[in-house]
Amino acid sequence: MARIPSAALPLRLHRLSHWTSPWWFSSAGAGDQGGRFDLPTPHGTWDPGVTSIDGQWHVSFVASPSQEPFDFHPSLASTAADAWTSGLTAVAEATSLHQCEGPLLVNVDDVPYLLASDKDHQCYPIFDLTGRRLGRLDAPYPTNIPHPQMVPDPAGGWWLLTFDDTQFAEDVMGYGGHGDVVLMHSGA
Repeated sequence: MARIPSAALPLRLHRLSHWTSPWWFSSAGAGDQGGRFDLPTPHGTWDPGVTSIDGQWHVSFVASPSQEPFDFHPSLASTAADAWTSGLTAVAEATSLHQCEGPLLVNVDDVPYLLASDKDHQCYPIFDLTGRRLGRLDAPYPTNIPHPQMVPDPAGGWWLLTFDDTQFAEDVMGYGGHGDVVLMHSGA
C-alpha cells in the first residue's frame, strides 16, 4: 500500500449492506418483493457498492452462480440513469475467481478502481472500471475473505479497514460475524 498515493474521496460514495435478508439485492427471483431491484445477472448477489463518476453510476457487487460448491466473484454494472437502480447493464464479471467478495470502489488520484478480496490467492485484486485486472494491493491478508475498505489519511498514506474472521458467539449467532476489526496504515 505504500505505493498508493493520497487522494481526496469522491463527492459521492455509497456503501450498502444487507437490509432484510442476505438476498435483498438478488436479481434471481426478485419479483414484486418491494425494495429490491434487478442487477444484470441471473445469479445470487451481495456486497453492493455504488459511486457516481461524471454522471455515470457504477455498481460493484458479488455474483454467485453456485453455493455448492462455493463459486462467487466480483462484478461490475453501470447506468447513466438518474437513479442508480435503473437501467443497469453488465460491465464485467471476474469469473476466473471463485472465492472472491467484498468488492469496493475506491478513488486514487482521481482514478476509480474496484478492489476485492480473493480467498484462493490470499490477496486483494485491483480492477479498472471496465473489469480489466490491473494487479493487486500490497497489503497483509489477515484471514478468511477480508474486505479492503481504503480511506486516505489526511496526514499522509492510507488506512485499510478490514476484519480477521474471529467469530463471536458462533454457537448463538452462527457463521458470518466476520470477526474483529483490523486497521492497517500504509507509509506516508
